[in-house]
Amino acid sequence: MEQSPLAIDHVGVAVPSIDDALHFYGDKMGLSVVEKLDLPERQLKVAFVQAANMLIELLEPTDPNSTVSRFLERRGPGLHHLCFGTPDIRRHLRDLQDKGVDLIDTEPRPGARGEVAFLQPSAALGVLVELTQPPGETSPAPPENAAPSEVVVDSGADAAPPTATEPPPHD
Repeated sequence: MEQSPLAIDHVGVAVPSIDDALHFYGDKMGLSVVEKLDLPERQLKVAFVQAANMLIELLEPTDPNSTVSRFLERRGPGLHHLCFGTPDIRRHLRDLQDKGVDLIDTEPRPGARGEVAFLQPSAALGVLVELTQPPGETSPAPPENAAPSEVVVDSGADAAPPTATEPPPHD
């Protein structure tokens, strides 16, 4: 059984200041802010900016010892992760694990906008990949002829998992 390709939900961008980033993405690029969140338990401030076909998640660390802060120290501001949306994150994670993909999260965790999980960057050729299942998304029913444990996900390469408790480090 073939599944349609995964859609990019958002691109995560690590920034030292959300306000400065919003000056560029909002004032100069003309994009609008969809949501701003303070996530003290994750040591982050997050803002989602709407592009025509996806979101940009701006990640500002609020603690110098956080993973995003360490990312900024090592690499400077820029692309942090690529996030794909999935209608059934648990099945997707099981399928990726069955295919031998190294996961950071074997179970989803709460993210800024639903449940998320991350893949090891080494599994995706150096890219930190996140999967997300937005709140309220229901898992699709398995095909009538599928065994209860059968998972059918065609994720292309190894790319296909979740978003942001505090994003894991990306080295």
